[in-house]
Amino acid sequence: MPRWAGSAAALALSLGWLHLLAGAPWLHRLVQRVVAPAWARRQAPALPGALARFVTGDGELEACFRETGLERALLPAEARRHLPEVQQRFAFAGSLAQGAAIAAVALGWRAPAATLRWAGWTLLGLGLGGVVGALFAFPLLWARYHRLAYRTEDWRLPAESLLAILYPEPFYRLLALAWGGGIVVAGGGLLASSRLLEGWR
Repeated sequence: MPRWAGSAAALALSLGWLHLLAGAPWLHRLVQRVVAPAWARRQAPALPGALARFVTGDGELEACFRETGLERALLPAEARRHLPEVQQRFAFAGSLAQGAAIAAVALGWRAPAATLRWAGWTLLGLGLGGVVGALFAFPLLWARYHRLAYRTEDWRLPAESLLAILYPEPFYRLLALAWGGGIVVAGGGLLASSRLLEGWR
């Protein structure tokens, strides 16, 4: 197998891993077990899966709720206005990731090991930055991100709503740590692949 094919395979595996991590309902449930009270999780066990499906672009919000037997009233009005915007941001991030992957595959045709090394260091930097930010400056970064990315304050849910209880701030902090760690793993895998390709004859 030529080296460019090995480079493309490593990039595809890395992108697939990040895509799986970004929309994984199992990760949401795992984090919720740590931060959300058991009584809230029992009230709507299918909610994390439905929201993950919607946010990552799989169908309309009402359709996701209907298919899982959830009541639309579970979501406050603020959430119903905010979630479509979240879906748009995920779609934009996915398009950027796909564009970067296509560019990396194209560059990898001529310099497969160097391309993997560049992509690996980029992901490693992003992942470590996410982990450090989640550990030491999460409230500030979280608030600034929402002010930059969204036009309204609809992301501030009523404290008494079930959604706010299931998704408190520690949920997003732990999720940021998990995503940051996953990006670090992807970057490390690409760097290891670049070392393998350098010795590939």
